Amino acid sequence: MLEYIDAGTLRIMFLAGTKSLESNKDWINELNVFPVPDGDTGTNMTLTVKNAVDELLRMPKDATLTDIVKTISTGTLRGARGNSGVILSQLCRGFSKEIEALLFKNVINQLFPLNEEYANIFLKSLFFLIHSVTLIELIVILFDSYHSRL
Repeated sequence: MLEYIDAGTLRIMFLAGTKSLESNKDWINELNVFPVPDGDTGTNMTLTVKNAVDELLRMPKDATLTDIVKTISTGTLRGARGNSGVILSQLCRGFSKEIEALLFKNVINQLFPLNEEYANIFLKSLFFLIHSVTLIELIVILFDSYHSRL
């Protein structure tokens, strides 16, 4: 039984999923009747993930889990075909972000192994800081934009 997924396992799973999608693309195409019965959903999804596969195959065998999920995310986005491809790429993006967040939380938990309360305080403070910096940057951009019009 699989207890955890490492970078190599995720790469193999994505490649296997792509083969399964490709072998079923005609069946998926037949399901496509709304909003336009153009019959290309399976084809578009297959082309979308194949772009990520091409990028995965160019990666070194010792790539990290973070590298793998980022490559899947960016590869599907760059290769997105049609609405179904774009939607699929966004699903992969969300998966990537969640994996990165879990990995980050794991690092924080290792820094504060005996006190989950301190780890949570650190995470909340860090996220507050990130959002504050982003808000300040936005205010500066808006301020500069406003003054450049005067």
